[in-house]
Amino acid sequence: MERMEFVTYDIKNFSPKEIENTGAKLKDIKADTILCLQRLRTLISRKIILLKNGLTTGIHTAKEHPEGRAVDVFIGGVGIDCSIIYHALQAGFRGIGFYYCSETDLYSFHFDLGEIRFWGAAKNKKDEPWKYFTLLKDPKEYL
Repeated sequence: MERMEFVTYDIKNFSPKEIENTGAKLKDIKADTILCLQRLRTLISRKIILLKNGLTTGIHTAKEHPEGRAVDVFIGGVGIDCSIIYHALQAGFRGIGFYYCSETDLYSFHFDLGEIRFWGAAKNKKDEPWKYFTLLKDPKEYL
């Protein structure tokens, strides 16, 4: 992504500096990722905070992160809410994940431009590993 694309695409709720503050290099982020994030912000009318190491840096299991096609965020005042899935899909995201840590009692979110999938991860303490699970499962897998 280039700095001028923020103006070209009318990205008003996120800045190049915000992206760089996560540890990512602006050039490594796909413009579509931030465009979808801006659409989501507009749809939900809530502040979205980019998490440190939530773009291309950090340890991630989703292959979309190093490709600049995924973002991890905190949305103030939002927990598990089906409208987040609906609005994220409407904004153009396909991979949607919910994180929950009981120690902090906070939810954070993963959004990506990969294949359609919905998952969650939980842990009790900040320093323990995440436990991953699917939020939706193909019914034929129960047969």
